Amino acid sequence: MTSSIAASRARRIARQAWSRKLAAGLFGAAALFLVVAVAQRVKEPATSSVARKETSQMRQLRTMLEALRACVAPTQRKAVAESQRARVDSVRDALATVLMQPAHALFEDAALFCAELALDEFAETLAGSADLARGRARTTAWMALERLQPITDAELSALLQDPSPELVEAGLRIAKSRASAESAVVEDLLRCVRSQDRKLRALALTCIPESIADAHTALVLDLVDENPDDASVAALLARIPPTDRGLQAVTERLRASDAEAMQRLTPALVRYAESPEVRAALWLAAGDVDDVERACRALQCLEGAKARDAAPAGSTEWPARMRYGLARLQITTGQIVGVDAMLRLTSPDEDTTAEDAAVAADARVALARIARLAPHATADELRAWRSGIVAVPAEPLPPPSR
Repeated sequence: MTSSIAASRARRIARQAWSRKLAAGLFGAAALFLVVAVAQRVKEPATSSVARKETSQMRQLRTMLEALRACVAPTQRKAVAESQRARVDSVRDALATVLMQPAHALFEDAALFCAELALDEFAETLAGSADLARGRARTTAWMALERLQPITDAELSALLQDPSPELVEAGLRIAKSRASAESAVVEDLLRCVRSQDRKLRALALTCIPESIADAHTALVLDLVDENPDDASVAALLARIPPTDRGLQAVTERLRASDAEAMQRLTPALVRYAESPEVRAALWLAAGDVDDVERACRALQCLEGAKARDAAPAGSTEWPARMRYGLARLQITTGQIVGVDAMLRLTSPDEDTTAEDAAVAADARVALARIARLAPHATADELRAWRSGIVAVPAEPLPPPSR
């Protein structure tokens, strides 16, 4: 009995001690909470003031950027941006905050705003964010940087070789904005034509300069061979210098081309038609009565090059469509015999074919154009006009109907 009472007393004493410890802990926690609350209350006015200031700045910056975004014409956007220059100081902190956050909804607009007003004080901040940005924001950041502090050719080359499509697009747009490109960058641009991304491929083709150094001829030839059905790539042949290698390549491709391939090669053929080899190959194709379509393409190339060679023997016996092409070439080069040949085509024989009738219609329209007559002028009206001229009028012919 005595032992049972002692055990009960011990348990009671233990519970009392635990209760005292719990009460002390709760009191301490309450005291700590009170101290923190008081401290927060003391600091609250200043913190709220800063928050209100930042919110006001951000709101003002958003309004400014939205006004720019609403502009349609570049001149309008430039005028609006200039009108806001005086307000930059009032949003400077907000602008810096946005530029440090590539994921911010206003980041792209803010970057372009800095570029338009040449606020190069933000260039370093923007450069740091350009490496962290993703998607279109990354492209925009680099383009804005180019306007603030133009990147070097080495940096541009690195962009064009980057595996990120966004950075390649930024590099291409920067290259397109520049008046000229260094040789190393041209090589990068040509390699971008191989991109599997159709958007980047098309953009790269618009960046290639009109004149390509001979050092890049081999790369251009490879591109043309890899893309035999792409007229835009074939047109690059017209930009390589007329060296022996380039001329040989163009001549070989001409000889192996059908009508469609010749149409794709037209820019190069027109440029290189001054070369005896290329012009001889074009005339050979122009006289091929077994492939009228190809022959007409060759005559169009010669017309574009304004070749003044004498008409080949037997050309008066060519099919009507080929004779029409030859007459156009002669008129373009100021030969009055071309007017007479075209005039004869306006009056086909009685047993004319549908093709001859179509050619006659094209001939009447072409002569009416240079005679400044109505498009539906009759053959008699055209003959009356011809009797009163001694030279070919300096009027351009309409484009070939096919």
